[in-house]
Formats: sequence, structure tokens, C-alpha cells
Amino acid sequence: MTSKRTHMPFLFIIWLKNRNKKRSDDMEEITRIQKLSAEEFFQKYYSPYHPVVITDWMEEWGATSKWSNPDYLKEKVGNKVLPVARSDKRLTLGDLEKGYQTIKVNQMDFHAFMDTITSNERDADLFYYLQQIPISTFPELAGDFQVPEFIQGKDIKVNLWLGSGGNITPTHFDPASNFLAQVKGEKKLMLYAPNQTSRLYPFPFHSSNGNLSRVDVLNPNLDRYPRYKKVQAIECTLKAGEMLFLPAFWWHSVETITRDYTISLNFWWDPPMKQYMTPLGLRTKMTILYHRTRLLLNAK
Repeated sequence: MTSKRTHMPFLFIIWLKNRNKKRSDDMEEITRIQKLSAEEFFQKYYSPYHPVVITDWMEEWGATSKWSNPDYLKEKVGNKVLPVARSDKRLTLGDLEKGYQTIKVNQMDFHAFMDTITSNERDADLFYYLQQIPISTFPELAGDFQVPEFIQGKDIKVNLWLGSGGNITPTHFDPASNFLAQVKGEKKLMLYAPNQTSRLYPFPFHSSNGNLSRVDVLNPNLDRYPRYKKVQAIECTLKAGEMLFLPAFWWHSVETITRDYTISLNFWWDPPMKQYMTPLGLRTKMTILYHRTRLLLNAK
């Protein structure tokens, strides 16, 4: 007669495999939801760190209609001079394998920038991007959008992303919770949970690129980065009028998939303290400590 104890290791292995399979399958597709209450958001997505696309929250924004008119933007913003990234590559950052090298940034007045990215005669091999510009730079646009009700009252950083079609932001993570609101155009994001970090080959924590993956996800070098073959990615197409919740420390790349100019707003705020007790949270703390120590040593 076989004892129950003999079966225990075998049953445990079967249970563990099924449990892990369920976890990996849970996030194969991003949930798209409307009429999401604040309570549901915090319970179902924010607390368990699950991305979600909210499809109807931006319906009352004036931005979703007004910002599609370049003349409206030029009239409201005026002729401010702004730092515009320009590149002859879709990837508006430098060679990934050499580091997080920002491409050349030119100072352009806003009218010239908008005329350039909306012109039918624009050189199709040149890409332009206003990246991560604090919305405080454009107080004239403040009445065209609202801070998501889910995070009102928090210390929020709001940034504008405005550029020509085709731009790509490489795979990286941010140490902040994020709502990415797509105002105009469409973007495709590839999302990777923090547990995929080893398969994304990040730069060392002490480098200036510690939150950046070396892998070009559009053309991965699998000979150099073989673990990427097994990476678990989640694809998300974000359409105009939709807003993505992206938890802190989730890896993501962003590709503009419309030819016309696109506009996004993102809302960053600090994640719960317990997220800094995760491997990427601790990595971020180590990076900050390392660079602060270097500054102090260099100042002596």
C-alpha cells in the first residue's frame, strides 16, 4: 500500500506548475474597462500592480478634440522656444548597446515645430519629439484636461509628449506609478512585468542607464541576448481617448504607430513604499545612493 506521504512531492510539483501557469496567463491581455470606480481601481489594479486601460475617462476632456487642430495649439502656446529631439532613426535615443545616449536636441520655436511635423513635405526619414516636457510649461492648456480622479490629492508630475509619427522609446522602467493618457494618435506598448528583468538585460545599476534594457525589442539580437527568447511580453495598443495605468517598475517600450503627429500626457506619482522593497525598487535606491555618494566624493 502506497502512503499519502509518497505522493506529496509529486502532487506539490503539479500544484506549483499549475499555479505558475495561472500567474503567467493572468496578464496575457490588458483588461480594457469603462465606468471604473476609484474603489475598483485601487482594489483590482493599483494594489496588485496590474496594468489596465480605461477607455472612457477622458470623454470630457477638451484636449481630445481641440489638440487635433495644430492651429489651436499654436494660438494657445505661442512661439515658445522648446528642446526638440531630432533623429534620423525611429528610435529617438542612441545606440542601445552603448548606452542611453540621447540624440541631438535642437531649440525650436513651437510654431516652427508644429509646422514641421504637420507638413506633407516633411522628410519622412527625420523624426521629431518633444519628450517629457512639464505641463507647467504650457499653462494655457491647463483647462483642456483633468487630473484623473483616482489620484487627485497626490503629489503628481504631469508631462507632455508631442511628436511626429513613428517615434520609438526603448524598453525601460520608471520608479513611479503612471497614467498614460493618449490624447491624439495611437501608440503600441510592449509591457513586461518586473519578474522579466533578467530576460531584458538591463544596464548595471550603477550606470546612468540602470533603468534601460539593452535589447532592441523590434530587432532583438538573440545571439547576444538569448534569454530574451523566453520573455513574457504583453502588447497594448492605446488609442486616442484611452488611458493606461502602468504600475511603477513595469518595463515598457512605446512605439507611435500613426503617421500623423501624436500627443500624450502622463501623470506620475510615487508608488507605495512597499514597492521599493521589490528587486527593482531596491535597485533604484542603490542607484540613487551610488550617484549621490559619487557626487559627494567628487565635491571633496
